[in-house]
Amino acid sequence: MVNVERKGFVVEPSGSRIVLKSDTDSVVLMQPVQTDAPLIFGLVNSNREHLGQFTEVATTFSSLEAVQKIIANDGNPNLHRFGIWDRETLVGMINLSVFGRNSLLDLWVGKEHAGQRYAARAGSLLISYAFDKLDLQDVGCYINLKNEASRKTVQRLKPDLIPAYLGVFNMRYTISNPNTPVPNVAL
Repeated sequence: MVNVERKGFVVEPSGSRIVLKSDTDSVVLMQPVQTDAPLIFGLVNSNREHLGQFTEVATTFSSLEAVQKIIANDGNPNLHRFGIWDRETLVGMINLSVFGRNSLLDLWVGKEHAGQRYAARAGSLLISYAFDKLDLQDVGCYINLKNEASRKTVQRLKPDLIPAYLGVFNMRYTISNPNTPVPNVAL
């Protein structure tokens, strides 16, 4: 079981990108830079069918030029995009979209990297960053009911979560910041 735990995050000395890492895991999250574009496009391109099942990643990252443009326009302070790396290998991408003190997480891992729990390991790092550095109140995610791997990932992050069902195809999970006090509600 992975569970959400507090992890360290550091900024590279060059200041070129944020790097999130743990002392106990080989998985590292790094904001993408232009030199990462060919690796990102290559991973997407070799996984088009796999990624097309549940996400729009294959369409969004349709060409090397599209990936370069996405990286160049990542100046949005409400979007935190990271590559998921295991040592020197890019295995997927993870994003956190911030809306006030709430956020949505989405991620994908290449099919050839399935079974290594990269999604849960990366999710744990990003959720710790969301709570400890960004001081967010909660992190949510939408999951297609047919996406069993994503459902298992969320359960590894926080086993006691109960999803809210949204429509026929999706459910939403929300992980709340344990450091955020619950407001008193008078009945």
